[in-house]
Amino acid sequence: MKQISLFIELIRLKKPIGFMLLFWPCAWGLTLAYDLSDNLNKYFFYLILFFLGSILMRSAGCIVNDIFDKDFDKQVTRTKNRPIASGKVSIKIAIIYSITLCLLAFFVLINFNNLTILLALGSMPLAFSYPLMKRFTYWPQLFL
Repeated sequence: MKQISLFIELIRLKKPIGFMLLFWPCAWGLTLAYDLSDNLNKYFFYLILFFLGSILMRSAGCIVNDIFDKDFDKQVTRTKNRPIASGKVSIKIAIIYSITLCLLAFFVLINFNNLTILLALGSMPLAFSYPLMKRFTYWPQLFL
């Protein structure tokens, strides 16, 4: 039970704003592009896939961010108690969690067409190098 609690803390599941910031543009885009007079089951299927993908990839991103920032996080009051910075979760376990989340996200992704899969896989290096941009600029979001 303690490991589950640490995992939930590690992926910041109790702070949903992060995955909602990923999900809402997807939902808006799908809603604008989808012919709502068509089969709504398909619309809701894709909406659920976008929601799951947002949670999974944001969670993996949080872990990667915490791995990159573990030494900085130890020195900041707000972040010093995060699971990796505090040593409650090892880097090895965190990497396993992140890979598992990415694999689960890939299983969500294979429900889309080839172009979508290619674009999503092509964006992963950008998404996972994003935490490093904080070292070079005050606007790391501009990198994305």
